[in-house]
Amino acid sequence: MTHELFTQLGYRASDARQLSQWVWVAWHAEACRWDCLKLAESAEHRYGIRREAYWLQRLQNASYSSCAAYRGHYQLGGYEVLITSRVNGQPLSEMLRQDIEFHPEFRNKLYLSLQQLHRLGICHGDIKPANILLLDDEPVLVDFASAAEPGIAVADLPYRSFSPSYSMPALQRGEGAVDILHDWYGYLVILSLVNNRTLLQPEWSDSEALVKAVNILLSDNDGLTTAARDFLAQQIQRLPDFS
Repeated sequence: MTHELFTQLGYRASDARQLSQWVWVAWHAEACRWDCLKLAESAEHRYGIRREAYWLQRLQNASYSSCAAYRGHYQLGGYEVLITSRVNGQPLSEMLRQDIEFHPEFRNKLYLSLQQLHRLGICHGDIKPANILLLDDEPVLVDFASAAEPGIAVADLPYRSFSPSYSMPALQRGEGAVDILHDWYGYLVILSLVNNRTLLQPEWSDSEALVKAVNILLSDNDGLTTAARDFLAQQIQRLPDFS
């Protein structure tokens, strides 16, 4: 069935390569390019595809460069299909497993990509190493299925997903509203992994200890600018409200 779907969309089924259960890379004969195709069948995953298509279109219209280019969104053969450009980058999760040393500028580039995203009124919602690709030392965010506008009640989202190690307790319980701090906490966990190769696991029941433990991540040699460290320090002060 998937081969027929690829053919309908103008892709060479014989060259299609499966990256994961629902993600493929295929060659578009007319456009002469490799694209990424994400397929979904279940109601929850179809909703995720529709949301991701919406946000990628919006980001493309805003000339946001830290994500894949939107190519199209279709409903064919019982599938919801999202097509994006192929980002031939390495997942941050794989780089961490390989114990690769990161250039200090990576930390600031990822910070700036999230800052720009938030200025556009969008929270990614699932910042973790598997959702960040590195292409020529530039971070590229993927999987916008959990993205939302700040201020929306988390409980009002039709489907809610999170990655426990990169999410604050209130979000895991489905409480509060979508907040940029959801993304910044994921960023801080990544900062801990990149800097120290340790997973940030603060003591949420002790507000003072929580703030102190996370503030330690903002050292002078972490590649962040003074403005970035000051901003993150302000965000860290808000963490107890999300415990």
